[in-house]
Amino acid sequence: MRMMVPEDLSALEGSPLFSAEARAAYAAELTRAVELKASAPDRDESVASFVLRHFGSEVLDKLAAPLLSGVFGGDVAKLSVRSVMPTFVAMEREHGSLIAALQAKAASRGATPQQPIFTSLRDGVGSLVDALVATLPADRLHLRHPVSDIGDENRWHVVCSGLSGERFDHLILATSLDATRSLLRLDGDRSYIQKLPTEASSAVLAAFTWPVESAAQFTVPPGFGFLVPPLNSVISTGAERSGETPVFGTAGEPSLLACTFVDQKFPHRAPAGARILRAFFGGASAAALKTATDQAIASAALSQLRAIFGPMPEPSHTEVHRWPRSLPQYEVGHLDRTAQLDEQVAHIGNLTLLGNSYRGVGVPDLIRDARNAARALAM
Repeated sequence: MRMMVPEDLSALEGSPLFSAEARAAYAAELTRAVELKASAPDRDESVASFVLRHFGSEVLDKLAAPLLSGVFGGDVAKLSVRSVMPTFVAMEREHGSLIAALQAKAASRGATPQQPIFTSLRDGVGSLVDALVATLPADRLHLRHPVSDIGDENRWHVVCSGLSGERFDHLILATSLDATRSLLRLDGDRSYIQKLPTEASSAVLAAFTWPVESAAQFTVPPGFGFLVPPLNSVISTGAERSGETPVFGTAGEPSLLACTFVDQKFPHRAPAGARILRAFFGGASAAALKTATDQAIASAALSQLRAIFGPMPEPSHTEVHRWPRSLPQYEVGHLDRTAQLDEQVAHIGNLTLLGNSYRGVGVPDLIRDARNAARALAM
């Protein structure tokens, strides 16, 4: 599978995830290549609209919605398909059928070994920041000092504790959406602020560890983790067909968005036989937990994990992290608005905007943008 698209239709046979109707919709998509290519819209559309055209509502509810929500924490009915799934839009333009596009790519790839699905720094992404801090000159670092003023009277001046009015030729804002909006307002009510995304979703993370002895008391399936379909989606699992109680509570209760089996995704993160699970709340669930204590969040996450895995001993270590409004929402038309923003910022000539509000929320996207900015400044 590539996101919600299977490369081999036989992989769906016998799967309890999809009904016969959904499997038939997958098979039909492969035969509709000409129609899908001819009817591809010229304008941006939502992820929901795109997936519905190709595979129907069941695939949208059970696979595409939880996958995209897991990455962007947003509503697939609002997310821009050209912003969050550009590869799939290009595949549709070339092949019509997304399944046919994957099969053509596999045929051209042949037996070439693929890269791992997930990679990271051995000691975590935070080690990159630590290395930068250790390498940069100490007198150029002003960590945890809120900026109180900026300006662009020929040269930018940045005012914060320990840095009062020093001027710079170029200003790079690699800050969160809300911080960027606030900082630009300090420089006057510029119209280009209106081109920034307006909505952003939050994330709440609860991480649990179990040493070898207690980890042996429960099991998790092979793989990297799981994602949770929206509570209002139409689920036809064996459990529901048999009349059993659904795993995830009732509507209105904060529901997990996802859980990562960290020790299986990155085996070096835990001793052999030990277990690390990271549970995520996002979107409306994260917002509902805004004022909850760390203990309440951890308890809610563990309760839902136990509903899935059965009895689990108390973890040896628990951490809760909150990332308020950390995921800007790339709503339909985002690419056009970003292009207009880039044009307006270019007129200033000495300002660069970086971060996850523009051209991707993932670390690789941010690295690409940062490299391009550094090259442009070095020319």
